Amino acid sequence: MLSACDKDEKGIPEQNTELQNVELTLDCTIDSGATRAGRPLNSSEALQRVSDMRIYVFQKAAEGSGYTYYSVGDDGYYPVPDFTDAAENGTETHTFRIVTRLPAGDYVFMGIGYENGAATVFTMPDFTGTSPDGVLLKLRDGQFADEMFSGVSANATVAANGSVRTTLMLSRAVAGVFGYFKNIPVSANTPAGAAKAVGKVVVKALKRGTEVNLATRAATGSNEGAAYDLLTVDLSAATDDGTIYTCDAVNPGDASNPSHQANSWLTGQFVLPIAAAAGNPTLQICLCEADGTVIKTFDVVNSQSGTSVKDFALAANQFYGIGSKTSDGGDPATDTPIDLSKDQEVVITVKADWDAILDLDVE
Repeated sequence: MLSACDKDEKGIPEQNTELQNVELTLDCTIDSGATRAGRPLNSSEALQRVSDMRIYVFQKAAEGSGYTYYSVGDDGYYPVPDFTDAAENGTETHTFRIVTRLPAGDYVFMGIGYENGAATVFTMPDFTGTSPDGVLLKLRDGQFADEMFSGVSANATVAANGSVRTTLMLSRAVAGVFGYFKNIPVSANTPAGAAKAVGKVVVKALKRGTEVNLATRAATGSNEGAAYDLLTVDLSAATDDGTIYTCDAVNPGDASNPSHQANSWLTGQFVLPIAAAAGNPTLQICLCEADGTVIKTFDVVNSQSGTSVKDFALAANQFYGIGSKTSDGGDPATDTPIDLSKDQEVVITVKADWDAILDLDVE
């Protein structure tokens, strides 16, 4: 049996004398997407849109040995059909009953929750002969990550004639990076003092996370790509007043047209985790010409520890906000977008509805 609740973590429980029953509690983030399978990241609101929940089984072969993947069902895992992307959800819990009897022994269960269309974004893990700690999810070339969740249960001992109840909690195996900018200047000066027309705002990441361990939800460190454009605000069709780019405020808004302040733009992406690179800024905001040539940069700073650092990791289930917005549709009066008409330090925010929501500073 499988039950569902609403949050940022998940769980599995229960088993009979005849059947081993697994109850899965899923806490995750959901939102609808207008142009892609997954939800757009328009705020730090804790939502999820998991529609493909799978439970994988790992059996302990002998006392003192580790756990090895144990194939079940037609596809090698138990699908949990109760999770759908029909509506926005926060924490979602369902109770799942295993209908195929497991042999007596010790087991752990791994839950993986994907959004619709995940196979076009990720290369699905190869479980053959693996332990839970060896399950790796890889990003396909040229893709941006979708939101997804993973988690591993504690040991569950299945007796020949007994019932077992165990809980599996899932958290995001991705991070979220969000940019919210206002008063974007029409032109900016290069370090040499030459005035150039601003055609776009780009948040560049030091490197691309391409692989994550689904047991630890940590970057593997063995497969990280080069620097790339993580977030882009294209201003080619924007109006201006000769000094800054202009647009009307949106209030109220929704997932497809989020609320925002006047003269402001927002954008976000999910990313696989990456490790910090000492001495190198993890994120930079760049004012660019229309062809992508960088005119001016702002280093992004993480001040959560009390000390401003530019070389920070992007960790799973953490939200990194460049500017602050707490919901897709709420009144934007309390939003705090980053004013790019000023020279300043930009700070990230980490938020509590995720493991952490970081407000990043710009320097």
